[in-house]
Amino acid sequence: MNARRARRSTYRRQTIPRVLGAAVAAVLGLSVPGCGTVVYQHTVEVLVADPSRRLGPPPIDVSVFDRQMGSTGDWAKKWMGPTSDQTPYKTQYTSTKTVTIFDPPRPPELEVSVAVPVYESRGYFWLLLRPGSAPSGDQRAGFVPYGDSFPADQVPTLTVQYTATPEPKGWHLVLRLQVPPAP
Repeated sequence: MNARRARRSTYRRQTIPRVLGAAVAAVLGLSVPGCGTVVYQHTVEVLVADPSRRLGPPPIDVSVFDRQMGSTGDWAKKWMGPTSDQTPYKTQYTSTKTVTIFDPPRPPELEVSVAVPVYESRGYFWLLLRPGSAPSGDQRAGFVPYGDSFPADQVPTLTVQYTATPEPKGWHLVLRLQVPPAP
């Protein structure tokens, strides 16, 4: 009888902590959803609306780039390409974000840096778009001097009309840069 009690006691001492540990792990696993980093793939098209021909005849060189990877003039030139009314500048653009399993398949907001050297050669224009809540609209792009990370005060801005449509792993953005007449 004593041997039987000893086995039960040993069984309980070994089994109960394992069962409780598994239950705690399961509860924590359900309450802390998995997370990781995802890379989104976007398509960006850029057109320039310049009715006063302030920038000269098309094509106009533009660049779309990730300022987190680089914010110099040389970095912007690396992604430079021509745009015109008939043939927009088109590029693939990636962004990353830390996500959980509950996040949507594309980011709710997206940062885009656009350089138009013939309009402003000292820097680029920075946009923060929220295509998840506003798939189209007008947005003011703040000017950022090359080498800086934040828009400067008292400098030019650029109005951008945009439309965003979902793609499987990101957004398809069409940006129309509205160039104001010369002062």
